Amino acid sequence: MVKTQSILYASLKPLVQLGAHLFFRKIELLNGNNLPTNRPVILVANHQNAMLDPVMLCQILPKQLHWLTRADIFKKPFVNKLLRGVNMLPVFRDRDRVEDLHAINNLTFSTCNERLHEHAIISMFPEGTHRGKKQLIPLKKGVARMALNALADGMDDLCIVPIGLDYGNYYKYRTTLLVNVGRPIEVKRLLKDESDTARAQNVLLAEIRAALKQVMIDIEPNDMYDYVHGVEVLCHKLEGSDDMGKQFKYYHRFVSIVNTQAKHLDALAVLAKPYINLKHKLHLHEQDYLERGLSAGGYIALLLGAIPAAIGAVVFGPFYLFAEAITNKIVKDPLFSNSIRISIWTFLAPLYMVLIGFMVCWWEHSIWMLLPTIFVLLVFGLLALQLWPVCKKFLHAMRCRKYAASGNEDFAAWLQTRQQLMDWIKQQMK
Repeated sequence: MVKTQSILYASLKPLVQLGAHLFFRKIELLNGNNLPTNRPVILVANHQNAMLDPVMLCQILPKQLHWLTRADIFKKPFVNKLLRGVNMLPVFRDRDRVEDLHAINNLTFSTCNERLHEHAIISMFPEGTHRGKKQLIPLKKGVARMALNALADGMDDLCIVPIGLDYGNYYKYRTTLLVNVGRPIEVKRLLKDESDTARAQNVLLAEIRAALKQVMIDIEPNDMYDYVHGVEVLCHKLEGSDDMGKQFKYYHRFVSIVNTQAKHLDALAVLAKPYINLKHKLHLHEQDYLERGLSAGGYIALLLGAIPAAIGAVVFGPFYLFAEAITNKIVKDPLFSNSIRISIWTFLAPLYMVLIGFMVCWWEHSIWMLLPTIFVLLVFGLLALQLWPVCKKFLHAMRCRKYAASGNEDFAAWLQTRQQLMDWIKQQMK
């Protein structure tokens, strides 16, 4: 019997979904109806945030995903069984230095074909590595080989679906994530006139690359990356709404203009460099900058929720420090930090609350205090999570008011440069 469903995957998914929606401030799926459910699908996505990328796709997409993953992490028997238990399959690379590399990988491809015949979704990151930048690097040929292999195995209805992952930040808590599903690439239709295998691979890779560029942010001029990326939040504000999909489209259009029209780069650098430098010097955060301070609702939320949120912060403070200590000890590549954090909070935070609940029961000599204590801790913790961004905006507004009241010249220069930069961006977007 061909395996297309994993009990372990299904069991872990609700818990991971809960952890993800607590860890992230906002998660949004855009164009989810582009993902077919009744035909063989190869899913390809940009790879920017280590293990968090596959985890987030697994929790947000409705159908179970089957991942092709580098083989070196399958070495230990327990890890091998665990990974295969959540639909992961090994792929060996040249650097792994194994004999009969292609023969071994063909066994994995055969398994993929069996699952594709049952309308499974085979998923992979065609870049072959991750990096903490909004850029698309050259694609490996593995995805093209797999697609041609499946086509040769009779899967005329095979399609490749591109997905773009767009994080608000790769390293911090309570950021945002947009998952953007592109239109399926009909493999047989695309390659109907291609008889040469090597040429067919190149045609398919070029089509996948073009499709990925449509669903993700790809900042091409590497020497201008900091400037183009540094105005992303400004573009979001200029779009004028809180809709992540609309913000993405606005910034995607701006990046496309910069990528294709080099004449804009010098002007962008002249404006963006002082804007970014002054922002860092004054410890300003564009996402927290409010021209008119907090709304009345924001002040009311702070007043009403301050005490329970403070209690929640104090209670979960030790666990936060524990999570950070473990993360800093384990992680060598900073891009793995949030992968470790979300795992710790998802699987250990519930145990932490139960432990505190039993401590309260012991103190009060009553087991009936367990569930009420856990409930109160959960509510206070959620309040702390929700009010922390409001508190940051409040403190940021106070800092800006202080700069303005004292006549800080750097702050005045930042405001002027900021307005000039926003006017310039609006001019390019006309």
